[in-house]
Amino acid sequence: MAVRWIIFLLLYFLIDWYAFQAVRTITKNRWVHYVHIAVSVLVVGNFMFRILAPDDAGRVLTPARSYAFGLLLTLMILKIMVLPFMFGEDIVRLGAGLYNKLFGAREAFFVPSRRKFVSQVALGVAAIPFVSLLYGMYKGKYDFL
Repeated sequence: MAVRWIIFLLLYFLIDWYAFQAVRTITKNRWVHYVHIAVSVLVVGNFMFRILAPDDAGRVLTPARSYAFGLLLTLMILKIMVLPFMFGEDIVRLGAGLYNKLFGAREAFFVPSRRKFVSQVALGVAAIPFVSLLYGMYKGKYDFL
């Protein structure tokens, strides 16, 4: 069972680190970076605590576990939505860097404004399902009005 948790944590923090690159590109404010890391660690820590802690009610899915799982899933979807944009930008930069290295371009290929734009688009697109899921968790599945 411990191996599954280790694999889960490694996968979670690998995805988190890659998505964090978008946040780091957009803002250089260290407090934003610290808040991002703290929220990620708190959400995964809360999830692990709720799942691993013994429950007196005998129920498999208590409201606390539901919210812990919902928050974890919401953050994971946010980060997974960022990945294709950032990975695509990395592929483009790798191709351009290899081309410049092989064919001897004098100046280095560096386009920070493009990277920042891609990061902003990635976080903007990822925010749509993130906010929708948070709204659904808050309002409930039967509150249509």
